[in-house]
Formats: sequence, structure tokens, C-alpha cells
Amino acid sequence: MSHSSDFDVPDTSWRSRTAFVAGVWIAGVAGASFFGLRVQPLLGLLVLLAVCATVWLFTDASARSTPTGWRTVDDDPVREPGQDPRLALLHRVVTGHLDARGLDEQLPRHLLALADQRLLAHHGVDRRTDPGHAAELMGPELTALADRPTRLDLPRITHLVDRIESL
Repeated sequence: MSHSSDFDVPDTSWRSRTAFVAGVWIAGVAGASFFGLRVQPLLGLLVLLAVCATVWLFTDASARSTPTGWRTVDDDPVREPGQDPRLALLHRVVTGHLDARGLDEQLPRHLLALADQRLLAHHGVDRRTDPGHAAELMGPELTALADRPTRLDLPRITHLVDRIESL
């Protein structure tokens, strides 16, 4: 009774492999003797056996392995189609800030960058070149955040976002 498993040897005859090694060895010894080379038949046989065994081990193992199939299409996109990537980034930053144990300065930096964009777009004011005029427009909450980043809670984040939107 024969059964098949994942570890069956492929259909290669050990007799044919032995005949191949013997034929190559005889041809090699005869060729070397014909050209007048000093031959060490036992050493040549050992080298030939080692090379053939390595090749056959590789081919037998390769025949048993299943090919790797790589998926090229991702079923789960990073963001939904049409979603603003800046909003998704801000959502991750806010979530990270709220989950952080200590002071996370990433959220204040993002909020101030948004405030800088609004100041420049709506008022033509750059906070770095005209800090006094920018402080008047931003108000005390955003100015304090720019001077000294602090840990923010959700109501304060909401208030600051509303303040930025009103710029």
C-alpha cells in the first residue's frame, strides 16, 4: 500500500542519478588521463558526489515547496476613498496626544502649523516675521500654546480648533 505525503521524493530514479555520477566520473578521469593530467580518482569522486548531492537536495526541496503568492491589491486601504489625508493625520495626532502619558508636543506643533496657514491665507501675516500682529489675531490661547506647549484635553483641543477656524 502506498500513500502520498508532502515529503515524498520526486519521481527521480536513484539508479539514473548513480549512472549519471558514474558516467561523469569515468568521463572526467578518462579526459584527465588523455590530457596527461595526474588524476586522483577518489578525490574526484568525492567532489563530484558532494556537488551532485547539493544540487539534487536543492532541486528535490524546491520541487516540494509551494510557490509564494504575493497579493498585489490591498483589500483594506489606509483611508477611505475621498477622505482628506490631512484630516486623517490630525485624527491620529489627536488620538496619540490623548493617549500619551507625558507631554506630546506633536499636537501643539500641528495646531500651530494650521494657525500659521490660516493667518497667512486670510490675513497675510506670518507669525515668525510679525509675532506681535499674529498674537493679536490668534488670541491669548493660541499665543500661550505657541510660547509654551502644554498637554491638552479634548475640550481645550476643540476650543483651539474652533479658534483656528475663526482666524
